[in-house]
Amino acid sequence: MLDLQDTTPPGSIQLDESSDDDSDGEPEASVDVNVEVTMDYDIDFPPPKPGPEWTRFVCISDSHGQRFRVPQGDVLLHAGDLTRRGKISEIRSTVVL
Repeated sequence: MLDLQDTTPPGSIQLDESSDDDSDGEPEASVDVNVEVTMDYDIDFPPPKPGPEWTRFVCISDSHGQRFRVPQGDVLLHAGDLTRRGKISEIRSTVVL
């Protein structure tokens, strides 16, 4: 369960990882996660990571077969439509590893 509490400072998310179906009497787990979101930056000079232990997620969506540059990151998340029609040839021409 993801619980975004109103008391959390900006840029921080409180995750409540408790499970409703497991009542074994042990205390519920809680994890603090720091999040920094940057939406406006120079693609050649993205902002530095706050520290070496941070993971940079690059999020894009609905590229519809278009190719474009994305900043360097540790994880690329693509949501929505990757291609126009879902053909293998479109995927091959869109994704270059």
